[in-house]
Order: sequence, then structure tokens, then C-alpha cells
Amino acid sequence: MEKKMFLKILGNRKQDGEEEKVEFVTEALYRSDEDGYSIEYTESEVTGMEGTITLIQFRPKEISISRMGTSNSHLRFEEGKKHVTMYETEMGMFSMGVSSRNISVQMNEGGGKAEFDYQLEINNVPASDNHFSMKVWEV
Repeated sequence: MEKKMFLKILGNRKQDGEEEKVEFVTEALYRSDEDGYSIEYTESEVTGMEGTITLIQFRPKEISISRMGTSNSHLRFEEGKKHVTMYETEMGMFSMGVSSRNISVQMNEGGGKAEFDYQLEINNVPASDNHFSMKVWEV
């Protein structure tokens, strides 16, 4: 199955006592396979990664986000585990660690929702606490 869907992402980041919220809606390509569901979209100036293609894969208790373009990365969010990856930007590379908790994935052929919390580390230094929620529905 492959079809166009809408994707809404709500992000909340707490860093150094300050809170930042991000919200956007975009059209995306939604797919299913034997392992679960995925959604692919092109980033815009709203996210600061204009021209980057983002692929989000949904599995029970696991979400992965891959970006290719002006920003290149692969982040894996698995409940109760920490994953470290290299993050490539125009300003250079650095390591990013994510420790994930409270992952909920409820996807089906008609869309669904997912949410998770994680702590972000940059070069092994705690950087922020984050909450993301995503909703996918038919165009």
C-alpha cells in the first residue's frame, strides 16, 4: 500500500529551563510493508531543513527517522534504550545520542498516531528533553 496522506508533527523541547514548541502539517507519502508503516516528506523552511527528505518508520515500540539532503542523519528511538549516531550538517559532524521512553505507535492502513519522549545528548552532553507526537490521516 502506498498513498498520499497528511502528517502533523507537534514537538516540545525543554532546554536550559526554556521551552520551545514546533507544529507543522505537510502532505506526505504513506506506505505499509511486512514490518509496519512509514511516511516520507520533504522538509520546508518551517523546520529549517528545506530541501531535506525525511523518512519516518513506525514499528511497535520503535520509531526511526532518516534524513537525506541539507541535513543527513539516522535517529532510532527504541523504548528504554539509548542509540548514538553521527549527525552531519553544513557546519560539520557531531554525535547525537537519544534515550527514548514512553513510545506509543498506533498505525493502520488509514493512518494513525505515534508519540514518544526522549533525552537528546550532543557529543555526550545532555542537551534537551523532548516530546514528539505525530498524526497521519487521509488527504
